[in-house]
Amino acid sequence: MIDINNKIFNFYDPSKIMESELESLQNSLSENIFTDSIYTISEKYIPEREKTYLLNQFNNLVTNFNFEKSKIINKEENNLSGIEVIFRKELINYNQEIQDFCLVDSNFMLIDVFDNIQIIMSDNILDEFKNQNIIPIIAHPERFNKNTEISKFEKLKNDGVLFQMSLGSLDGSFGEDAKLNSINLLENDIYDFIASDTVNYDNLNQSYLEKILDDLSEIIGHSKLDEIIYKNPLNIIDHKNSNNYQI
Repeated sequence: MIDINNKIFNFYDPSKIMESELESLQNSLSENIFTDSIYTISEKYIPEREKTYLLNQFNNLVTNFNFEKSKIINKEENNLSGIEVIFRKELINYNQEIQDFCLVDSNFMLIDVFDNIQIIMSDNILDEFKNQNIIPIIAHPERFNKNTEISKFEKLKNDGVLFQMSLGSLDGSFGEDAKLNSINLLENDIYDFIASDTVNYDNLNQSYLEKILDDLSEIIGHSKLDEIIYKNPLNIIDHKNSNNYQI
């Protein structure tokens, strides 16, 4: 599984994270939970006036973390990082800078719309994404408390918007509504990605992951599961085949 939204760095002091997280990482790596992870930081934790500095610090942290990780698994690691963007209409007016908000220098942008899926349904917003060759990925839509009609998700998918589910939604970690919504969206073929969205590797042991993946396979089938946990994320990492997702 390739994890496109791993938030283990969001709630830690950067000066202390290496020792604490590497200990957890050793256990999870020995069980081969993920073949790759894109480490993300939520934009809501980045003050605007310090954005450039903090993003540079974050990227350096990921680089150092992967250097230590590579020594554990005896394999060179990709330095994969990105932002989970808080969507606002002003974002599409950043012109060239908008690429800085995409995952791993690709043209895929991971977006949190905070329960307001309507905000991205405006034709001019989607047109702007097209004009700038940005492919939006809406994070964890199953956790929205409103505007969850399947027809709205289908319209956005037809317009080229992609969707990412959080693993924990299926086991009820985000509440019963999120669990039921995730099953509904899975059954209606809405998701393009499934990510851990985790802040702690300790929660992702092998038995847990196998149970979740088995449940997912029961709902959508093995072929579709392979597509959304491996093939589609690989397109982001490889920065290729993006034309498969035309907005």
